[in-house]
Amino acid sequence: GWCYNTTAGFDPLLGRNRCDVAFGCSRLSFSLTTGQPVIRVTVRQGKPLEIIDRLRLISRSVLTRFGNLRLRFLIAVPGATNSYVELDTLSNTSSASVMYIDGIPGATTLQTLGTLLGPWLPPPHPPENFDVMLSYRWGPTDSELADALYDWLSATH
Repeated sequence: GWCYNTTAGFDPLLGRNRCDVAFGCSRLSFSLTTGQPVIRVTVRQGKPLEIIDRLRLISRSVLTRFGNLRLRFLIAVPGATNSYVELDTLSNTSSASVMYIDGIPGATTLQTLGTLLGPWLPPPHPPENFDVMLSYRWGPTDSELADALYDWLSATH
């Protein structure tokens, strides 16, 4: 279940058109946009990609219940007024593709756009190496899961 007391020292705010929430070290503000069917999410603190993953996870059950809702992440283009790019469109675009975006003069590429929207975009390539620490209780279920996860993470292609 959900608990509003997920971050020590943080008091959530819930109002008619706005709420401030936190989970872990992330702080967000949700607000309704007057006259538009949009909920604006402002990241106050935290890593944007981790927050988007959490929002996708949280909203999954809502989207299955209300079939007419759509989840789209529109990222404001820095320095441009009322200009947004859709995150999923960027994620599915090759780095060499040419794009025309309101507020950015001329054509641009994903690589150029990455300098403006860096924290919102996944890295172009995953790191070659990474470290993982598995902590679990010894027992049939947890041990099997930890073994399977270790095998999956250490597999080579």
